[in-house]
Amino acid sequence: MVKQQVDLKSHPLRGMSLIEASAGTGKTFTISHLYLRCLLETDYEVRQILVVTFTNAATQELRGRIRKLIYEVSQYLHDINIKKPEFDTLFGEYRLQHDALVKLHRALINFDEASIYSIHGFCQRILNSFPIETKSLLEQQIVPDEKQMLLQAIRDYWRKFIINTELTRLQWILQNWKEPEVLLKLNVASPVAIVACVDLHRHNRWCVSRGANPLKGTTPDLLFCFWATRLIEKRCSSTQSQSISFDHD
Repeated sequence: MVKQQVDLKSHPLRGMSLIEASAGTGKTFTISHLYLRCLLETDYEVRQILVVTFTNAATQELRGRIRKLIYEVSQYLHDINIKKPEFDTLFGEYRLQHDALVKLHRALINFDEASIYSIHGFCQRILNSFPIETKSLLEQQIVPDEKQMLLQAIRDYWRKFIINTELTRLQWILQNWKEPEVLLKLNVASPVAIVACVDLHRHNRWCVSRGANPLKGTTPDLLFCFWATRLIEKRCSSTQSQSISFDHD
């Protein structure tokens, strides 16, 4: 791959390009100007040009910058008395051209349909638009913070299974965790911990079958990881959500 300076005037709009840039070097500026060139030099409309960035904040900033640039350039092209030297090189040839003005005016009117998303927003849009092709649920939503969901799941499990357990086991549990909220501090999402819990569950079943103490040699973190994993699966199933299931045989 040959590296060269990006020329906004001549940079190709077709094919694949990789533009490397560090923080504060003008990524948004480059994207917005290439976007405008694409509107003027092709027949694509705003809903047909896909722009994907990282965060929701970056998405809103990019959307605002692009819309502002479209408006400013449309005014520049319409009024010959407006002096903007920074637009002369890129857009000067389109001044007073009817087709160019129509394209930008249409882009402003339809800008609410612009395909500018964050990565997760774009993925959600695809899954919602093509549920059969992607074999996903017909209705989905992104949960930005699952802490409350997890806390509710832990409380439900604590109320249903922990409080009603045998006395010796309950005493052991309360020595490690005074209340359900304490369990949130544990890392239940670690794949290694979850796999270890599945193995631990199998080992404990083997111990019980032979009359041994199933808690012997276990750690509170691993034991809870197993509880939480099973609980989250049940809650996800009850809300008709997709979840990862484990084979405990």
